[in-house]
Amino acid sequence: MRSSPAGGSVEMYTMFLLAMASARRTIYITNPYFVPDGKMIETLIRARQRGVRIVLLLPGAIDHNIVRQASRSQLGGLLKAGVQVYEYRAALLHSKTMVIGLRLGHRRQHQSRPPLVRAERGAERGRLQRRYRAPPRTRVHG
Repeated sequence: MRSSPAGGSVEMYTMFLLAMASARRTIYITNPYFVPDGKMIETLIRARQRGVRIVLLLPGAIDHNIVRQASRSQLGGLLKAGVQVYEYRAALLHSKTMVIGLRLGHRRQHQSRPPLVRAERGAERGRLQRRYRAPPRTRVHG
């Protein structure tokens, strides 16, 4: 699925919401400009209520103060729900990633449906999992 300033952002946003709503184990998000709207906050809180572990890795330094204020103003409800929020301070954070942990059940049920997002394999998947288990960070307390 393509997303660019010219188009595709609505479809990408919908895909993100569907993936988060389908999460059963984990949601890991890295974003230098994390400014969620009400629907995304609601989706994350509902996932947390289902027992999904959610980790946000956000920048410790943001080059646009208004983005920092907008981003941080939304964290209170997420922190109260049990979302883990960390600040990356080792360098400027530029990564934009989301990793969703699903329990898919029987393979037969899903053979005819293509995955929403291609699951990375091998070294790349392992590298992403390790990054969220022990990223260089500072914990944000609510």
